[in-house]
Amino acid sequence: MASGGAKSATSLPHSPSLPAQLDPAPEELTARDHWECVHVDGSVVLTDSLADVTVRESTWEGVDLSGRRLTGFRAMDVVFSRCDFSGADLDGAQLTRVVFSGCRLTGTTLSGTQLEDVLVEDSTADFVNFRAAHTERLSIERTSLCEADFYEAKLTRSAILDSDLTGANFTKVSAMGLELFGSTLEDVHDAGALAGAHISGDQAIPMGALLLASLGIAVVERSR
Repeated sequence: MASGGAKSATSLPHSPSLPAQLDPAPEELTARDHWECVHVDGSVVLTDSLADVTVRESTWEGVDLSGRRLTGFRAMDVVFSRCDFSGADLDGAQLTRVVFSGCRLTGTTLSGTQLEDVLVEDSTADFVNFRAAHTERLSIERTSLCEADFYEAKLTRSAILDSDLTGANFTKVSAMGLELFGSTLEDVHDAGALAGAHISGDQAIPMGALLLASLGIAVVERSR
């Protein structure tokens, strides 16, 4: 996983554990299904209700979940590749050792989620909602997160690297040790809440301006 700066080992997510061989997935995913050790592709049929679905040790490729509501969703040791979660509601989901690679997460609701050892890479996640999410080793890399909402999120041993955070909301976030190397930090809301985060030298000037603005300090020319 590439980054724009040094990255501590504690923020590296553990990779999903997958079996050497996966079975084809059933043709239809319905509420309360429990799928293990399967490969899911874009041909899967999704029913209107997807409550309490559990997936383990599986790969999902090219699946369209846009606009879907997945209440009680649980995923462990799963790789989502080029899947579309735009506008999907995963409120309160539990994700452990999960990878989102090349996915669309625009406007996805991940509020109140438990994210442990999760990697999001090379994806689009503008307007994504991480409100009150609890993370342990979440790494987001090379991903657009414009206007992302991290209100009251607890980002433990986590990193957002080489990503676009323009306009992101960090109000009341817990960011101790959060690594932000290489990420764009323009116009983020409540930069002061990022106390304890780690940035590189080239990010210091824009971050300083944001901190001054959050404190209501104006930089003006002396009139006399």
